Amino acid sequence: MRQLIGTAEAQGLAGDEIDYLRALLLSREGDRAGALDLVRDLQSPAISPSIKAQFAGQLADRLDRTEEALRFYEDMNAAQAQSPMGVGVDRSAYQRAIAALDAQTTPAWFAEWAAPPIPADRPAPAFLVGFPRSGTTLLDTILMGHSDTHVLEELPIIENMARSLGEMDNIRTLDAAAVADLRGQYFAELDKRSLPPAGSLVIDKNPLSMIRMPLIHRLFPDAKIILAMRHPCDVVLSCYSQNFKPTEAMASFLDLANASRTYDRIFHYWETCRAVFPIDVHMLRYEAMVADAEAATRPLFDFLGLEWQDAVLDHQKTAAERGFIRTPSYAQVMEPIYSSASGRWKRYEAEMREVLPILEPWVEHYGYSLD
Repeated sequence: MRQLIGTAEAQGLAGDEIDYLRALLLSREGDRAGALDLVRDLQSPAISPSIKAQFAGQLADRLDRTEEALRFYEDMNAAQAQSPMGVGVDRSAYQRAIAALDAQTTPAWFAEWAAPPIPADRPAPAFLVGFPRSGTTLLDTILMGHSDTHVLEELPIIENMARSLGEMDNIRTLDAAAVADLRGQYFAELDKRSLPPAGSLVIDKNPLSMIRMPLIHRLFPDAKIILAMRHPCDVVLSCYSQNFKPTEAMASFLDLANASRTYDRIFHYWETCRAVFPIDVHMLRYEAMVADAEAATRPLFDFLGLEWQDAVLDHQKTAAERGFIRTPSYAQVMEPIYSSASGRWKRYEAEMREVLPILEPWVEHYGYSLD
């Protein structure tokens, strides 16, 4: 980047586009104030307004300029809401869909399922789920560092299967042969997209697969489930300040109130599934992972039946070797583990006051605090 900018300037190129590149370089070198001064007022049509606003918001946030950061995040979300995709999306549709799943998932419904499927020819994957921005990318990078794992990074295999099945009630009527066929489809798609080495444990990481527990349990009743957990207020704030593509699900995060209601819906449904299905879950807290990665993750590898390997702790080396990272956390996962994101919401407490009543029950339920 430094060479690119030097070449451009030597040829007399100047303007907002070069200044944006210079701001990126300054940020990477640690001069966030200088980067923010450059990027704050850029107006080039070549620079996405939402990406520019997110970058400026991140810089202001790391400089503890909370009010300024919020203004940039508001600009970012307004730009996404006004984009062609954002204009056409119903921001409450995702919540309604989850509420419908929640109403259907009852002990009586589960009792009507056909007999359990015959054992699979291949071992069940483990599934890594959690609300977006709960540390799943850091955790999947740690898991990738083990020689006996094969981690899928947000491949929509389960989601596509759920859509092809149609109504969730169709799960109830699946017989053993149909389950075996669907399981075969899962492994065929897995092998086509990301063929696992022989003997490796497949870990299917897709955060919002937590709403697909009925299908996962039907296909893989012995699957181990990893739940990535983080303070609800930090998670909601992080989703609000992330420049997601405004799909039906991600459009929920364009404002703090809607993001909080989505969190409430998803975790209410998650707890419904925990009560209805005998699923085997290990919860790992983001805060514990950044405080002491080894102490937090050793029990996870025990849960997965994997011997401990010290190499899993070198997540930066694993991240550098994994190539393209699909998630919005690609930049953070290349850095040393830092704890500054834990409790970040407290700096924004005044702005989040109206949504705290939505989140407080989950804060208490999962053993966190608003203090």
